[in-house]
Amino acid sequence: MSRSSSRPPLRRLRTALAAVVGAVAIASGVGAEPAADDTPAAPPAPPTDPMQSLGSISVGHPHHGFLVNGVRMPRGEHWILGAPNLAWGTDETIAALVHCAQRYHELFPDGPKLRIGAISAERGGPLPPHKSHRTGRDADVHFVLTQRTPKKWYEPATAENLDRERTWGLLRLVITETDVEMVLIDRAVQALLEEHALKIGEDAAWIADLFHGSPGSSSLIKHVPGHTGHMHIRFVSPIARRRGVQAYDRLVEQGHIVPPSRHVEHVVVAGDTLSEVAVRYGTTVEALQKTNQLGSTVIKLGQKLTITERVDIKGARDPVVVPKRRLPPPATAVAQASR
Repeated sequence: MSRSSSRPPLRRLRTALAAVVGAVAIASGVGAEPAADDTPAAPPAPPTDPMQSLGSISVGHPHHGFLVNGVRMPRGEHWILGAPNLAWGTDETIAALVHCAQRYHELFPDGPKLRIGAISAERGGPLPPHKSHRTGRDADVHFVLTQRTPKKWYEPATAENLDRERTWGLLRLVITETDVEMVLIDRAVQALLEEHALKIGEDAAWIADLFHGSPGSSSLIKHVPGHTGHMHIRFVSPIARRRGVQAYDRLVEQGHIVPPSRHVEHVVVAGDTLSEVAVRYGTTVEALQKTNQLGSTVIKLGQKLTITERVDIKGARDPVVVPKRRLPPPATAVAQASR
């Protein structure tokens, strides 16, 4: 199977997403078992900020960044949202989730609905207790279980309750039909899925590469303790990330995002003026006067000035690389498709 033949056309994903968004509204609030909400969707308001016309923007590393112009995961026929208010992502992330949910239903029409947990807050940023989920690229999708405790939203997968066939089918879709950086799954659940994949005839070398890596590449599926109830998927979202790199300075200047800062000390040398020091450190004369309690713009040789210096958000200017999809050998792909 070629890379191009396995990749769902972006236009088709966006069309599918638009159709779902136009047909359903999102429930507000968070609950153990999300309640139904039949409130009609309000028509979208026209953009008032020119920045909105750029589309969704993912800024910086998922552990440090922000989301601008996020898209909310719609409520759909084949999935349930555990935290609708925390279900914001890049348009690419949401399109990928919708695609996988619809394809999962095609493969397992009698299976339970997918359970989708946290993605990001509307504007990204910190999302306790998660360390990441800040840029609209991380999504928690629960494992499919053969049975669940009634009214319990989060439930760990075990050898007794994991629906191996459906969970592996879902994970396979995520890996082969979307662009992902990695998938986090606890090693105990990994072992169950790896065993199942080999048992049904998946290519052994491909499976080993996914779960354990191969010479020159690390594993795509990584162990993080505690990920026993859901898989944590990090989508690449290259378009939204490239927008973030290109528009970073503008986003900061317009106040859409607030980068971190640090205090540095400047010792005044011959020829220094307050305005020159301000320009050198990317601040203003007024800010220097306020921080250092200066009653005028006069500074003296040897005087120590405390300066609040803006620091780039980690990863905000990093080049965006789309990794090659980790696809199975063509013979295996054809065999799976014929099942």
